[in-house]
Amino acid sequence: MSTNFNKVIKMRKGSLLFILATLFLSLSAHSAFEEKGDEFNQLISIQEVALRSISPRNKVEKKIWNRYNNIFNDAKDFMTALVDLEEIRTKLSNDKIKNVEKSLSGGRNGYSQKKALNELENGAQVFTAFEGKWYGEWNQNNRTSYWEHHWQSTELNESVSSHLLQPVLIKSETNKKTIAINSFSIQTGVIIGAVGFNGKNEKRPCIGFYIDSRTIIWISLEKTGHRRPNYSFFYEWLDTKSDDYHIKGIGFSWDRKKRKITNVTNSSGIYRRQNHFSIY
Repeated sequence: MSTNFNKVIKMRKGSLLFILATLFLSLSAHSAFEEKGDEFNQLISIQEVALRSISPRNKVEKKIWNRYNNIFNDAKDFMTALVDLEEIRTKLSNDKIKNVEKSLSGGRNGYSQKKALNELENGAQVFTAFEGKWYGEWNQNNRTSYWEHHWQSTELNESVSSHLLQPVLIKSETNKKTIAINSFSIQTGVIIGAVGFNGKNEKRPCIGFYIDSRTIIWISLEKTGHRRPNYSFFYEWLDTKSDDYHIKGIGFSWDRKKRKITNVTNSSGIYRRQNHFSIY
């Protein structure tokens, strides 16, 4: 799918060939998502609303949009406190810390989004480097666990042609299976995602910041709270030599009133490509 998609976006947008090719890929993407079940489709619907450039008028949709927009706003607010943490200073190089500062401070219409629009041809490569099957260890709270991740092919959204979608399947060492999705707006450069589904909403809404074609920053809302929401921060990149998938992260509470980060926990992971496992 990715190879075909790259060919399509290089066609002249006004041409009949582009229109027909886009329609074909959209139908193929729809079929692929249908096979993954209704929960994926509901996550897609949530992402479609959250990726809009302005807040909807519909109350239900407005609530969805605000949920993601609040994460962008919080990220701008806690950026300075985040990069001042010793846990961040010891985990990330100075170059990576500068990327965090420039990305989070711009919110949903800043450095990261503009960089994505400038460097990516219609968003084609936004998730491509991460596509594939991965297996590795995750370290959190002094405990090591092992996980399988399958970042599937990036596909066109048949309902909103300016959105790209990437389904993700996750399985733990205890055989717990979780669905997730990554999304990108070709028009605005905004990246969002969601992990899990509880029957009504995503379990963990996420926002992303493009650094380059092999590096993404993710902020995940772990627990809602008017005054003290809980977040996870992840700096994720692919090693240029080994192609290993690295994650450095922390979890924390953000006190909106005091503008202070508390309850910091550490996490990290390293995953390697696997060609012979099946999540489902």
